[in-house]
Order: sequence, then C-alpha cells, then structure tokens
Amino acid sequence: MNQIAFSSNGKNLATCGSDGSVLLWELDSEQPLAGKINSSPDILLDCEAMRFSPDGKTVVTGSWDHTA
Repeated sequence: MNQIAFSSNGKNLATCGSDGSVLLWELDSEQPLAGKINSSPDILLDCEAMRFSPDGKTVVTGSWDHTA
C-alpha cells in the first residue's frame, strides 16, 4: 500500500498500491465497498498521491509520470 485517503465524512477509506490499483473501504464494517479499481492501463507507475473530492464521491490518484 502506497497511499491512503479518508473521505471528508470519515466513513470511507481509499487505499492504492504499487500496482496502481485502488480499493475503497467502508470503515464501520471494515469491508471493501467494491473490488479493486484499476487505474488506466497507460499508467504504469506506482500510485504516489491520493485524495477524495470534498463531497467524497470521487477519488483521484496521481503518479510520478504526472498522470492522474
């Protein structure tokens, strides 16, 4: 796991790994909300930054190759 981000309401957590995949978690149940969300196939580098949008509905990741 390279990065983690908490939603603004504190109910969800997003994690991203060195393979560029993202997992969304519901903190109350400690269960994933969905399966792995893979980044674009054009993004080959590790996830180096991650943030939820202010409304908590979108997660953005970034990499050293300047892709998001």
